[in-house]
Amino acid sequence: MKKMKRGLCALLAALMLFMTGLITSFAADTSSANHFNVVFVIDASGSMKQTDGSLWRYEAMDLFLGLSTDEGNRMGAVVFNDGIVTRVDLQAISGKQMKEQLSQTLRNSQVSGDTDIGTAIQMATAMLDESRDTSLPSAIILLSDGNTDFPNDTTGQLLAQSEANKQDAINRARNNSYPVYSICLNANGAANPEELMDIANATGGVFMEVNNAEDLKAVFEKFYNMIYSTATTPIVDDIIPEGGVMDIPFEVPSMGVEEVNIIISTLSPSSTYSIFQPNGLAFTSGELENMTIKAQTFSVIKIPTPQGGTWKIQVRGIPGDAVKIDMVYNAYFTVALDADPSQTSYGTGSEVAFTAHIKDGEGQDLADQSVYSAGNATLSIRSSENDGEILSIPMTLNGQGNAYEATAKLDQDGDCYAVATVTVDGMEKSSGHLEFTVGEGESEAETTAAAPTVPAGPATVQWKINKLPFIGGTAEYDLSELSQDVTQWEITKSDFAKDVVYMDGDAVLAADKGSCEDGTVTLSGTDSQGMAQEYVVEIAVSGLIGMIIFGVIGLLILALLLFVLSKILKGTKKHAFKGDIMAIAFDNNLGMMDAPQTIRPRQGKEPMSRYLSEGGGVDLKQNFFQADESPDYIWIVSKNGLYSSGNPDKKEKKIKIFSGMEVTVSKNRDLDCGIQLTYTSDQM
Repeated sequence: MKKMKRGLCALLAALMLFMTGLITSFAADTSSANHFNVVFVIDASGSMKQTDGSLWRYEAMDLFLGLSTDEGNRMGAVVFNDGIVTRVDLQAISGKQMKEQLSQTLRNSQVSGDTDIGTAIQMATAMLDESRDTSLPSAIILLSDGNTDFPNDTTGQLLAQSEANKQDAINRARNNSYPVYSICLNANGAANPEELMDIANATGGVFMEVNNAEDLKAVFEKFYNMIYSTATTPIVDDIIPEGGVMDIPFEVPSMGVEEVNIIISTLSPSSTYSIFQPNGLAFTSGELENMTIKAQTFSVIKIPTPQGGTWKIQVRGIPGDAVKIDMVYNAYFTVALDADPSQTSYGTGSEVAFTAHIKDGEGQDLADQSVYSAGNATLSIRSSENDGEILSIPMTLNGQGNAYEATAKLDQDGDCYAVATVTVDGMEKSSGHLEFTVGEGESEAETTAAAPTVPAGPATVQWKINKLPFIGGTAEYDLSELSQDVTQWEITKSDFAKDVVYMDGDAVLAADKGSCEDGTVTLSGTDSQGMAQEYVVEIAVSGLIGMIIFGVIGLLILALLLFVLSKILKGTKKHAFKGDIMAIAFDNNLGMMDAPQTIRPRQGKEPMSRYLSEGGGVDLKQNFFQADESPDYIWIVSKNGLYSSGNPDKKEKKIKIFSGMEVTVSKNRDLDCGIQLTYTSDQM
């Protein structure tokens, strides 16, 4: 019992750190620094009677609610077993009474049944889709003591449906930026944490396993690294001295603090607490009562709009009694980062000037120069691929004293992001990520400077269609040969009827040979950044009618030409895929393995990004599936080359995968991340 209680205490602390980490993560990308949409997903399966019979999970949630700001949040909850036990729709949570009401509703949920995690998180994502405040960031807090389990499901149908629901929820979470912060309550050491870990990793959240008090150190270390906007600050962890009175001073920053939360973790009935403001006046007992949320093992005193300066907590009690008090700020200032030149790509060796501004709770630039001079800032350039630090340099005040600035030389190629971290009065806040690509080619600025030398107007290409007498059929033109960057094609003008020349799929222009004559088609191609380019396709149709007037010699020549022509057409034909491909993305360094995806590309050479959402470090836009005339194998075509389990010693730009063979492809020689691919021919 003591071991279980220690584990649940660790859970309580872990969830408090989740709250801190959430405030941190969300503040970087929103002016509403401490306001967010959050859905609690809480396990109420039968096993929870043994692992958490005292309902400590709700104690942990009470701490989360206590730390959250009294205004501006939307919260909801799903309590589940092998179905949905309780659903509390997403709603604005304001003040102490609504927080206590939400907590009590969940505490009344019955505990029984098996465990269906997929259906529970699917409902949570649906609630966010339907009712979230779109101006706020969102998150899901998932707590369970194990994994999805249907011991009486002899057909496997329930498990299959749960897996499908889970994948749908993960896709929604990825598309809408709902990170899932999952906690495995492994109080008896029998839980399998892999499912909860996979969900967190797949959605950009964080996984934590809690089983005993020794885990607290690792929990604190891991989550302190996530803290940018606030931190859990220890005020005192001591015993009441002789005389029975302890005076404990603490500092509140002079700006940017919406609320201060005082967390008292020692609740001796003989101890009383007073809080003195910087002006020397104390709160009355009635005022403290209204500001306090109480649970079985802690109390949170919430001080709104606190005055900056030195405060004091006075504790009166029995000498020798323990006193443990921590503090969490809810900050409301944010940091904005700009780049000059502002681009999505830069040439290798480019120098870029970065500027960071502090903004107040309303999103306006802070005009107080004394705040900037009292603080400091750091610029970091990090890899988008593995989050490794490429460059870290201090930022200095600009000439006006109302911003921080730094110039970075971009020497390392790859996808990167820049982030500025500002520290004021002990509080840290980071900007959102400025994402860009560094490469050996020209930067956007260099390309733009050269633009006037490029003739204006649409790109023009010629498409010759060979037309045989009395024979129809369809001719196809692969538009990806015009541009690999275009994601959407549209016919804007045509000399032909809609059923003569038309779009066949996303990137194929088709023509009816029997009706097509000479003419032009104008296309608009739009890339992923919304930039459009016009293309004119000039179609020229040629026939072989004159050849039929010749005799035997003419027929033999015609037969020969038809034979040669068939070979040419066969060589350029886009073969259809004649089997399924199962793909599993993984990254052993991050402990990530995506759910298997079974796909069937259409024909020809198709980019992986059209079918897969996760590549384990493989650039899905630069790598392709390609069909072959033979159904026995397919090809992986790579622009820059990949290592494979068939040839791990060198990169290849074309990798053959036979039916029934499992092949791993990776950007790394040691194959520690990438995609596991299995091709199954229809003829097997």
